[in-house]
Amino acid sequence: MDHGSDTESEAGSLQGLHNSAGEAEDNGHRVGSHSHDTSEPQTIVQYSDVALAIRRISQIDISAIREDSSLHQVILHSSGAIIDFLDNPTLPTDIFSIADLFSALVDVTFLSVLFEQRIAFHGIASETVERGASRSAVICWVDVVLAKLGSFALNFAGGFSPEFRDEPISITLRSRWEGECVRAASQLPQQWTSVVHVITSTHASPAAKRLSLRLMFAAYVMGPQLKGNDSWGDTRLSPSALINTLCGSLESADATPRSHHNERQQTTWALTISIFAACCTFQNINGNTSGSMSPLRPRSLGQLLLMIQAIFNFDRPDGRLVVNPVENMNLPQIILIRWGKTVPWCWEMWEDQRIADVECTTTLSATWFFHVDTPFLECVPLPNLADSITRRPTSASSTVRNVLHCIVSGADSPNDSWCMENLSPAAGRVLSRSCWAAVRLLQINIERYDAKITAHTPDFCRCLIIIFCLLGANDGKYEVMDLVLEGLTIVGPVVLHHCLKALQEHSTLQFNARLDKSITEVKKLNLGTSQPWSCMKTKEFWP
Repeated sequence: MDHGSDTESEAGSLQGLHNSAGEAEDNGHRVGSHSHDTSEPQTIVQYSDVALAIRRISQIDISAIREDSSLHQVILHSSGAIIDFLDNPTLPTDIFSIADLFSALVDVTFLSVLFEQRIAFHGIASETVERGASRSAVICWVDVVLAKLGSFALNFAGGFSPEFRDEPISITLRSRWEGECVRAASQLPQQWTSVVHVITSTHASPAAKRLSLRLMFAAYVMGPQLKGNDSWGDTRLSPSALINTLCGSLESADATPRSHHNERQQTTWALTISIFAACCTFQNINGNTSGSMSPLRPRSLGQLLLMIQAIFNFDRPDGRLVVNPVENMNLPQIILIRWGKTVPWCWEMWEDQRIADVECTTTLSATWFFHVDTPFLECVPLPNLADSITRRPTSASSTVRNVLHCIVSGADSPNDSWCMENLSPAAGRVLSRSCWAAVRLLQINIERYDAKITAHTPDFCRCLIIIFCLLGANDGKYEVMDLVLEGLTIVGPVVLHHCLKALQEHSTLQFNARLDKSITEVKKLNLGTSQPWSCMKTKEFWP
C-alpha cells in the first residue's frame, strides 16, 4: 500500500509524540518497543490482560482523573496492554479471542469513553504548558490507541494477510508512519459522535479523514458483524445523520472508472459504501425505509455506483455486459464482499435496472455468489445466501435474472468465459449459485405471491432451458442440471410452453437438436447409475 505522508504537520517519532502529552516517561517503551525487528523480544500479552484493561478503562470516573493521580498508573498499564495487543494481534493464538477483544475495543460505548478521557488528559497536558510558550499539538495515549486501532481494523478486514498490511515493513519508514498516524488521530474532534464530520471537513488532513472512516467502519460494520448483532449500538448518532454527512463527502469524490485510482483511494470508497449499506440496512430492518432513502439524491447514488465500478474495474468491451467473478480480491473488494451486507443492500438500492451504470452491481453480485460460502476467517460469520434471498426476494429477483442473462448470453460462444463446453471452476460456482437462487425465488413466489418474481419467471425459465441445452450432463455438472430441472418443474406448463416455442424460433441456437441431445444424455445418466441423481451440495444453501 502507499505510505506517503498526508498529514498537515511533519512527522515525529511515536515515542516523542506520546511523551509530549505529559505522560509518565516509562510509558514510551511500551509504544516504541514493538518493532518488526525479530531480534527484539516482543512483550507477552494475555487475552485476560487486555480484557481486564478494557474493563478498567471503561469503569474509570472521568471527573476523578484530574484529582486522583493513582488512576494515571492504572490507565498507564491498561493502555499499555491494549497497545501491545494492537501491535501484536497474533499473540492470542485463538482468532475468536482476537475478534472478542477487537469487538470490545470498537464498541461505540468504549470509543466514547476513550474520547472523554482524551479530553481530560488534554486538559491536564495544557495546564502544564508554561505561559508564553508556543502552542503545539497535544497528543496523549488515546491518540496512540485510536491510530493503532484504525490500522488494526484494516489489517483485520483483510484477514491479517501480509499483502494487505497497512504499515511499512521498513523499521525506519514504520517509525515515521506511526508518527503520522498519531498526528492524524490528534486532529479528530473531542467527541466520538463528531468524528463523522471529519470526512467533510476542509481543515482535516487526508490521513485524519481516512482514520475517521476506518474507525466508523470498525464500529458500525465490523463490530456488529463479529458479534452477530443487527442492532444500532450508538444511541447518540442516528443512521440518518450519518448518511447525511456521508452524502456530503461524495460531492468531492472523483470516482471516474477509467481514471487511475490507487488501492488506498479505492479502500476509502469501499469503507464509505460499506458504512452507507450498514446505515440503510439497519433502518430498513426497523421499518424506517423512507428515512434511509430520502437523503440519497440521484447524484449521491451515481457517485456510489462510480465507486463500485472503479473498485471492480468494471468495463463493457464491445458494448456487451461481461460478468466475470473476481477470484483473488484486493482489500477494497474484500471489504465490499466479506464485510457487512453491502451486496444485498445494493439489490434494494438499485432495483431499477434503468439507472445508468447499474450494471456494475451485476459484477458485484457475481463475485459475491462466488465467495458467499468460501472460508475467510473462522471468527467472521459467512453471509447466508438463503437468508439474503428470502429477506429481499423482490430486489434479489432482478439481480439473479441479470446474472443468468449474462451467463446465457455467452454460453454458446467458444471464446467466452461462460462457454458451457469449457466452463471454468469459478464460472461453474457462480452458475450453480445463480441457478439455486432462481429456484429459491420461484419457490418463494409459490409460497407468497410476488409481482416482480412473477414478471421475471419467463426470463428465469428461458435461461434455465438454455443452460439445460448447452450444459448437458457432462463434466460433472450434475448439480446444476438438477437445479435446472427443479426450476423448470416449478414454472408450470403454460410458461414452459411459451418459452420453448420462442426458443424454437431462435435459429442460431439450434434449439431442437441440442434439446434432444441433452434429454438423451440425462436419460443415459439416470439409467446408468444406481444412486438417485440429487444435488447434495446445494443442500448447504438451505436454512
